[in-house]
Amino acid sequence: MAVANLKVRSKAWAEVLAAFGFVTLGASFVFIDQQMRFPGLIALIPCVATACIIVAHGENKTAVGKFLTLRPMVFFGLISYSLYLYHWPLIAFFKVDTHNLATDLVQSVFIFAASLVMAYFSWRYIELRFRKPDGDSANKALIKIFLIPTIGLFATLHLVIHLQGKLPFIDYEKMRVTFQYTDSEKFCHNNYKDKVCVFGDPVKAPEVFLLGDSHAGHFQAFLDEVGKIQKFSFAAVSMDGCFPLVTDSKAVLDKLQTDPPCAEQILWASKNLQNFRTIIFAGAWTRYLDLKLFKKEVREAYETELLKMISEMRLQNKKVIFFDQIPLCPGLDFFYGYKFSLKNVLMNEPEERKKVIASCGKDSDGANAHFKALVEKSGAKFVSPLSDFQKQVGPMPFHEELYLYKDGGHLNLQGSQFLGLWSGQNSETLKSIFKE
Repeated sequence: MAVANLKVRSKAWAEVLAAFGFVTLGASFVFIDQQMRFPGLIALIPCVATACIIVAHGENKTAVGKFLTLRPMVFFGLISYSLYLYHWPLIAFFKVDTHNLATDLVQSVFIFAASLVMAYFSWRYIELRFRKPDGDSANKALIKIFLIPTIGLFATLHLVIHLQGKLPFIDYEKMRVTFQYTDSEKFCHNNYKDKVCVFGDPVKAPEVFLLGDSHAGHFQAFLDEVGKIQKFSFAAVSMDGCFPLVTDSKAVLDKLQTDPPCAEQILWASKNLQNFRTIIFAGAWTRYLDLKLFKKEVREAYETELLKMISEMRLQNKKVIFFDQIPLCPGLDFFYGYKFSLKNVLMNEPEERKKVIASCGKDSDGANAHFKALVEKSGAKFVSPLSDFQKQVGPMPFHEELYLYKDGGHLNLQGSQFLGLWSGQNSETLKSIFKE
C-alpha cells in the first residue's frame, strides 16, 4: 500500500483519477477472460486502477470514495477475505456435481448467496475470534474451533477402519474391478518382449494384427472374446502413448520424437507385417490432434506417414482397419470420485449417470471424424467396433450394474470382455470385417 502516501492536491484531478480507476477496474472484470495470460502484464491494469482510487481518495473526499464508504460496501470489505476463500470451493464443488461451471443466472445467484452466507459466518465466528479473542486467547480459539473437532473426526475414522479393515459405505470389490485396466499376465500391453502374443480362437493361425497405444491395449480383451466366438485369432502389441503406426525408418521415428520403447515396438511390428492379412490400428485420436502434446509439424509428419503406410499396405493386398476412439466421458472421473468415497452416501446415482452420459463423445467425435476422413481416402476402413452395442443396448459407459470404463477414456477389463462377448454374438459390423 505504498501508494497511500502519494497525494493529489486538486479535488478536480482527484475526481478524474478516482473515476478513471473505478471505470478501469470495472472494465477489468468484464474484459479480462480465460483467453488472456493472467497473471501477467495484463494484471497491471486492475492493480493500477486500484492504486488510482487509493491515491485520489488520500487528500479528498471523492464521489468514488464516498460510494466505497457506504455501509453495504464496508460490509463487503469486512467479509472480503472470507468471501475470497469460500467462493471458489463452492464453484469447484458445483462443477463436480454438474460436470460444468455455473452459467445460468439462477445457478450463479445461488452460488453468490451461499458464498455470502458462509463468508459472513466465517468472518463473524472464526476470523474475529482469532483477531479479537474476546476473553479467549487465540490459542484457545484454535483448539476449540479446529483442533478438537479434527482430532475427533480422525479418531472416529481410525476406529472404523481398525474394526472393519476399511472405510464404510465403499464397495471395494467393485472399485477393484472398475479400475482394472487389463490382465498384465495374459495380454501384451506395456510388456513388449519381442514376441508374438496371440489371442482369440486358439485353433486358428493368426491372420489379424492389432497394434497401437493404450486404446489398442483395452481392445485386446475385447477382440479375444470376439475371436473365440467368430473363430479367428489375432496377434497384438500395444504401449501407452505409442503412435499407431508401422515404419522401418528410424529417421521418421526421430521426427515424431518417439521414445525408445515405442520406437522398438514399431520397428519390430514392421518386420512382422508379412505374416498378417488384416492390420488393425487403435488409438486415442484426440491425443494426436492435441497441439499441447505435439507441435504442429509433428502432427503433420504423423499424418503424412500414416497415409504413406496405408498406401504401402494396400499395395501388398492387406486390409487396413482403424478402430475409432471410444466416447470420451470426462464426467466419469467426477462420478468415480463420488462413488468410491464416503461421499457416495449423498449420491443420487441414476441422476449422476445421466450427467456422465451427457458428457460423453463431444471431444472424441471430432477427432474420429478427422481421422476417418484422412485414412479412408487412402483405402483404409475406419470403423466403430462398439457402434452396434450403443445402437441396440444403450450408451457408454454403463450397462445396468456394470461400469464399463476404468476412467474417462478407457475400457476396463470387465467392460472390454463383456462388450467383446456381446459384440462377438451380435455385431454385424464386426462380422462384416472378419468374414470378408
